[in-house]
Amino acid sequence: MQKIKDMQKIKMLVCDLDGTLVKSHSSSPSISTIKLLKAISKKNIDLVLSSGRSYDYLSGFSRALGLNTIIISGDGSSIHYNNKKIKLVKKRKMPNPLRKKLIEKFPKLDVSYWGHGDGLRIDIEKQTKNKKSQIIRFVKSTAMAINYTGLIICYPDLIDVGNQDSDKGLALERLMKLHNVKTQEVIVIGDYKNDVPMIKKAGMFIFIGNKTKHRQKHIMRFDTIEKALFYVNTICQ
Repeated sequence: MQKIKDMQKIKMLVCDLDGTLVKSHSSSPSISTIKLLKAISKKNIDLVLSSGRSYDYLSGFSRALGLNTIIISGDGSSIHYNNKKIKLVKKRKMPNPLRKKLIEKFPKLDVSYWGHGDGLRIDIEKQTKNKKSQIIRFVKSTAMAINYTGLIICYPDLIDVGNQDSDKGLALERLMKLHNVKTQEVIVIGDYKNDVPMIKKAGMFIFIGNKTKHRQKHIMRFDTIEKALFYVNTICQ
């Protein structure tokens, strides 16, 4: 693991989206956040969006901000760069067992959802507090009943059922090999459990807020994304 003071010239900045670049599932980044990302990209640093959201959404998000980004979509299910796509989730004869069982029941619960890889994202943003609790209990009890070992994260506005074969860390590792980038040349910014697999791949990892407890020498924390990006822009030559 590289200490912060031992880092070489930064070549790649990887940012999570929800809870990191934007505060919630339906919000937009601040003007200062956009300006800082553009300033960092002008220093010949590759910008990477790493999110559970779909490629279509992330590519549109990137274009709307006027940024040219590499995209890790579906919590690591695929990588998109230079008009190329690398799919990291294996094609299975049997689908994710939890995803299959949840989708069978969702019409009765009246919730929206979409797939990423063989995982699933469940939209609960507009549900009442009681309905959110009901849906979360249903997902957790269903997972427990089939001894599901994949990652399940419950946000205030959505539930993320992770892929069986990939995560953000594995996707970032593959991307770094493709671009011949070393660990000490990478900074990652995230906020929650699904960002943790990227910690070992980064020379510096920055958490936004205190939602996730994790102790490593190369981890820093900022209370806002603007402060984090200002710091990154300052240390990058």
